[in-house]
Amino acid sequence: YKAEVPGVREVILCEGPADAESSRQLGFTSWALCGLGHIPEDDLRQLKQRPVVYLALDGDEAGLKNQAKLAQELGPLTMLVDPFDDYKDANAWLQAGATSEDITAQLKLATPWIDKQLDRVQKAQPHELQAATAEIVVLLKALPKELAPRYMAKTQRRLGMNRRELRQLMNEYDTAADDGKPPILASIKDGRLTFLGEPLGNFSVQIARELILDDGLNPPEVRYTLHGKLATGEPLIPVEIEAEEFAGLNWIGKRWGARPILYIPGSKRYLFVRAVQEVSLEDMERERVFTHTGWTVIDGKRSFLTGSGRITAEGFDDDVRVDLDQNLKHYELPEPPNGKERFDAIRASLGFLDLGPLSVTAPLWAAIYASVLTEVMPLYTMLWVYGSTQSGKSVITHLALTHFGKGFIDGRKYHAPTDWMSTLTHLEESMFTAKDVPLVIDDFAPQFHSVLESRKMSTVAHKAIRSVGNRSARGRSKKYQKRTEFPRGMVISTAELLLPGESDVGRMLNVAIARGDVLPDIGEGPREALERAQAQAQDGVYSLGMAAFIQWLATNWDRAIKKLRDIYQESLRLMIAQDDVRNRLPDYFATLDAAQQLALGAFCEMGVLSSDEASQIMYNVSNALRDVVVRQDETIAAESPVRKLFEALNSMLDRRKVYLAPRTNSYVYTPPPQADLIGWADPEDDAIYLDDGACLENARVYWAALGENFDTTTEALRRQVCQIPGLLAERSKGRHIQVSKWLAGKTRRALAVDTKTVTRLYGIVLQNEPDILIDEPEEGVA
Repeated sequence: YKAEVPGVREVILCEGPADAESSRQLGFTSWALCGLGHIPEDDLRQLKQRPVVYLALDGDEAGLKNQAKLAQELGPLTMLVDPFDDYKDANAWLQAGATSEDITAQLKLATPWIDKQLDRVQKAQPHELQAATAEIVVLLKALPKELAPRYMAKTQRRLGMNRRELRQLMNEYDTAADDGKPPILASIKDGRLTFLGEPLGNFSVQIARELILDDGLNPPEVRYTLHGKLATGEPLIPVEIEAEEFAGLNWIGKRWGARPILYIPGSKRYLFVRAVQEVSLEDMERERVFTHTGWTVIDGKRSFLTGSGRITAEGFDDDVRVDLDQNLKHYELPEPPNGKERFDAIRASLGFLDLGPLSVTAPLWAAIYASVLTEVMPLYTMLWVYGSTQSGKSVITHLALTHFGKGFIDGRKYHAPTDWMSTLTHLEESMFTAKDVPLVIDDFAPQFHSVLESRKMSTVAHKAIRSVGNRSARGRSKKYQKRTEFPRGMVISTAELLLPGESDVGRMLNVAIARGDVLPDIGEGPREALERAQAQAQDGVYSLGMAAFIQWLATNWDRAIKKLRDIYQESLRLMIAQDDVRNRLPDYFATLDAAQQLALGAFCEMGVLSSDEASQIMYNVSNALRDVVVRQDETIAAESPVRKLFEALNSMLDRRKVYLAPRTNSYVYTPPPQADLIGWADPEDDAIYLDDGACLENARVYWAALGENFDTTTEALRRQVCQIPGLLAERSKGRHIQVSKWLAGKTRRALAVDTKTVTRLYGIVLQNEPDILIDEPEEGVA
């Protein structure tokens, strides 16, 4: 689409007709590509006859990619216009009020394509240099002769070549084969690496292997394995380095010592780098390795990765390499089964629900199937499976985990992916690597460690829980941050204790296990179902069932995800309508409930379950999940700072560690020895007046003695108090909630708390214990 302005020969190339028309109205000739990824030959010929061509495409990834392709077609002096501030495209920028003067200013800032390419060479990774150099040579040869000397000099500086070397390089391109490949200018002669026939040192080097590590999110890491020999034929030890280290050449002396000698100055190091690459191209092995589990797309196919390979809609492919560290290597799914083997495997997985009360097995089973859906529907909470020693928490959790690999259980040994003795950095790496699978962090038991180690473990747990609850990573300085890492799977903890704190408990879903729930109780014989499940898990039966479900997902992805989201919305609606629970909890329920319903629906399609049987299981699991969520709501309420404040004050009043003084002189009260004053009371008044600073200080001491950190401030506490209806007997006008009262002979500011509301909400009576507020003695009475 050509929007020409008569007499204006300069052309702005843009995306769509709206962009072109907006530019023409302001006096600029503009052509719209209209979705074309190339320029037709006739139009290209016309554009090359214009004095200037500006490329002003959208600033998104597709626009930038197309810009590079078109600029290479148009030639070295094509002017690249920067994206239009924060606007989607040129039309949006113009419609927002940009003027012709603004356009002129923007065009003056445009950069020639050849300059962009020279900048790219300077920043390119070693494995990108050869292709970038080839493009620059093509651009140099297309320059007008008046500009050629200037850009030749500029190119020499960027490539570290002298004029003769650059001319020779361009001549080599002239005589190169017609296959479009850059010429090979390096070789190994007499045991030495040479470039254009000149030896670069007294040794030779080749890249034997290029390893590309893909974590599924960040730019891939590239590593080279280098083989070298001295000119004498003596081999040098193989070296593995990061690709970004390669161009610096510091690795030569660091890894090989003083014997390899470079003949070229520092300014010519680029030649050595290029020469090594050129002599390596023919024999170099190239391998892509994935360093994460879960969903990705390989060669256009949706694939689920574990240590054994990938599962796709077509089946199993063990040619894909997945490299997992330490106990993460046990994530190994087998080839998806068919027929009776699939039927038996899924039936075994359903049998997991019968290994204990549904309050234990249902959330774990649902979480296992929800984990593979994390990419589209993450669970913003950590499952906290807790119970005393020998309660069976590790047994049931690791049985669930064997849905993703039989190696997590070996007889009576359990190989958890990680544990709470690990550093926070290690846990973050594990939570990032374990994508779309359940990650078990084993054995939170700080009571068995020293005070210092206990505090450290609790601190790590608090940070990990917040990371999972927010699906976020710790912020790091750009100087030290090489990649982004955040939780990408389902995180499950086993523990002997609950973590305190309203904020943390709100990001957890507790699964309580009592003695006898999973393991045989004292005096009880072996449980046949449990022993059978352990044998099936170690034989890989559970993992066969999961492999079948994952293949079903890969085959029916779009339909399955739509169904999942529909179920989620309905479950969320029902939970909100039926139960008055806190904000996050309905989402926890809906995510787990949607996953278990989707899995059961898939099993029906596979012919493993009848619809009636699936409906009954669905109903039972949903009810169990709802009960777990409601109990979690009660646990969160118990962690309310206001409740914990009153619990602390109640206990300390009972033990006469603190006291409430009389409001007036109408009563006589003798304070307990060494007790702290926390407020004032009147037996005939339902209100007490608290010094919130003194109350908070004593509450901190109380909870610290119990091993808990009561971490709040007076300002935060006041905000929470005023949010509870009826808790304040009265409050001052304006933003202050404290009232001014005549208390014990002077005017003081205090919180006026309604004691009846405290008793109704928390079952606590705030009064001195024993009640020794007495009337003023009559005259003459001892």
